[in-house]
Amino acid sequence: MSTKNASILDLWSLGKKYVTLKFESARLTLAEKATIFFGSIFLALTGVILISFIFLALILGVCNLLAEFLPFYLVCFCVAGILILFGLIVYLLRYVLVFNPLARFFTQILFDDEQG
Repeated sequence: MSTKNASILDLWSLGKKYVTLKFESARLTLAEKATIFFGSIFLALTGVILISFIFLALILGVCNLLAEFLPFYLVCFCVAGILILFGLIVYLLRYVLVFNPLARFFTQILFDDEQG
């Protein structure tokens, strides 16, 4: 009977150790995925800010170029029309440009297959 109790205690300690290791593994996996997620968000926001400055410089360049040939109010209307057209294109392609890549990215982070 003593060996049976010792076996049960060994099994219990192995079970506790297994649960502890699984919990630690889950914590490390969560930390890894959170790091990838927040790092990607930071990179995307940095990219959006830089692209905004590039668009601002391009818009100012187009305004200065068109200001030599057209009155100022027409230049403002032309640039506003270009921006509205660009915004409409981005809105119409929102699934292709934004939602589908985000869904693929999130599923890749959350459901990566490390065994295969």
